[in-house]
This record gives sequence, structure tokens and C-alpha cells, in this order.
Amino acid sequence: VGKTTTAAATALCAARRGQRALVVSAAAARGPGGDGTGGAEGLGSVLQRRLSSRATRVATRLDAVEIDTRGELKRHWSRAHSFFASLFRAEGIDEIVAEELALLPGAEELATLLAVREHAERGSYDLVVVDCTPADAALRLLTFPRMSRGAPRFLLHVQRAIATAIGPLARGVLSAPLPEARVFRDIDTLFHRAFHALYDLLVSPETTVRLVLTPDASSIAEARRAHTDLCLFSLGCDAVVLNHLYPPAAAREPFFRAWWSARGEHEAEVAELFAPLPVLRGLLQEQAISGLEPLGRFAEGLFEGREPAATLSEGPRVRFRSADTGFIAEIPLPHAREAKVGLIDGEVLVTHEGARRRVRLPRSLASLPLEGADYRDNTIVLRFREDRGALCM
Repeated sequence: VGKTTTAAATALCAARRGQRALVVSAAAARGPGGDGTGGAEGLGSVLQRRLSSRATRVATRLDAVEIDTRGELKRHWSRAHSFFASLFRAEGIDEIVAEELALLPGAEELATLLAVREHAERGSYDLVVVDCTPADAALRLLTFPRMSRGAPRFLLHVQRAIATAIGPLARGVLSAPLPEARVFRDIDTLFHRAFHALYDLLVSPETTVRLVLTPDASSIAEARRAHTDLCLFSLGCDAVVLNHLYPPAAAREPFFRAWWSARGEHEAEVAELFAPLPVLRGLLQEQAISGLEPLGRFAEGLFEGREPAATLSEGPRVRFRSADTGFIAEIPLPHAREAKVGLIDGEVLVTHEGARRRVRLPRSLASLPLEGADYRDNTIVLRFREDRGALCM
């Protein structure tokens, strides 16, 4: 769909307008490109530069990095991975299958983001653009420490203490491998320190997501699911990039006339589905975009009249407001067909397609009875009845 090209074009455009920019992509295996936007070719191919996990200068004020996801994952998860893989092998599971089972779902995406966080914290750049897929497994794994409310961390410390005390004796009796204390330490560091810091960065006002899609039903449906997940986990989204649009010259060719006519319908559909987010339009190119000058031309058309490094719109956020009979809580959840809502210990628990999110209520609402709930305008609306005799501000 042109994600990589859009990320590279955004960073290049910002650099040419005076920003110190870094564009980051995962050095994962990609399929052949040729889609007119270069999105499946990899960042190095789009920029026509050989890249590595170290920042490489590719233009004035523009650096690029291709993260070694396997290397990053090994750095954060190697001891735990080795233990779980050996445990699965002890149960008779094939070695290759055991190695795969020992990887956390979404862990590679998170390993990439952890590397990005390190670049962002150094303060060397005004803008960091990340080319990645908003995998729901990664988002759920990232929010696990907050959803768990500390209970697993307490158990982790207890288990580490037990393993330290009885491990040497048990290893002489049991055939199955036992974890060392440092395995627990690594898990604790990853989940309750690195993930917390990364989550804080992703939900901060300085971070925003731009959804990249093409004008076809499957791409639009995937983008809608991603938009729902982003709102569910409180990540801001400021724009939609609609790529592969036929240029006006297509209207003059009989073969492409029908495609040109359909362009307006697709644009209207995307604008309606993702309103109030602005839609940036990327025209289909004659050939795959590769090199700085083609990237620059694509970027100028994409951002005409807009600053690529600016927040282009304020996406919907959780909001609390007063009403005639009490208070209203509004929780954005676009494109959702069904969601469950509950109240637990002063928090709203929202469940959508297996994903859960806790929204902490202000103290003025936490003790109030829930009067009703509605879903309208892509938002869950909760109504709390005010008990004036018991309300304590």
C-alpha cells in the first residue's frame, strides 16, 4: 500500500523544510514491489542507500535506519526465549516449532519500537518517522503491564525468589528445565520498565499515527480495524494517506476512464469513514518510486499546503463532561460493531473483539451509578447519574 514510500517521503519533506529527521523501518524480508509507490521494496531500496541498524546520513538533515528485529528481540528476550524453547523441547515438541512458540506474539514489532524509543530519547532529531504495521498483538502485549494492575509482577518476584532458593536442588531431580533468576529479571525489565516507557511515548501528544491505505475494499477494511485498535489503546491518529489514486491524465484514456470515475467514489468513502481525519492523496506513479528526487516530488504532491512534521488534526480522545443529570464519559471506538462495557473498581473496562482496555474514571465519577450506555458517532457514551447527597468533589 506504499507505507515505506510514504514514511520516507514524509521524513525527506520535513528535512528539506529544515527539520532534523530520522526514518526507521524494520529490516524484515519483503516481497517484490512494483506497485507504483515502492512500498514493498524496503527502505534501503526506496532511498537507494545501503542501510543498517546504525543511523546513515542519506540527505541533508535526513538519516535512515533499518532495525534488525531479530537482533533487537535477542537483546531483550534471549534468556527467556532460550528457557521457554528448552521447556517446549523437553515436552517433545520439535526444535524449530519450539523456537517459534517461544517468541511472544507481536514481539518483533515491539522490538522495533523499543529501538525507535532509544533513538527518540537521544534528542538528536526533531522528527522520527517509523514505517511499521499496527499489529493488534503488539498493542495488546504492550498494554499488558497496565491491564494486569501489578498482580503478575508480584507473582514474578515470588517465582524468582522460589527459583533462586530451590533451583539448584530441583535441577538434580527434575528432567524439565527450570528458569534461572536472571530469566525472571529480564522478563520483569522488559514488561514493567521498557514497555511502560514505550507506552508512555506512544500515547504522548507528541506522537501520532498516519494510516496508509489504497482504494480497495480489503485495504479500507484493514485500515478501519487498525483505527479501532489505535483508539482502543489511546494512540492518536492525525491523518489518513490514500495511495494509488489515478492522476487526472487517466481520464483522457478510454481504458482508464472507468477507474478515474471510481476514484471520486473511493475518496468520498474514505473521507466519510475516517472523518474528521484529513485525507492525504498519493497519486499512482508511472513506476516504483526510488531515489530522493522522485520521493521529493511525491512528497510535495502528498503534503501540498501542509507541514509533514505537524500534527494535522487532533484525533478523538477519552473525554469527560458534565450533563444536566450527572456526568458523561465519551470513549472513542470507531468502526466497532459490538463492544462490552463494565465498571470495575472505579474503572471502565471496554472489551472489543478480544482486546480489553481499562479507562480510569475521575474520582467525581468513580462512585456514581451508571445510568446507561450508548454507541453513537463512533463513540461509546456512558451516562452517570449524580447523587447530590453523596457526591464528594
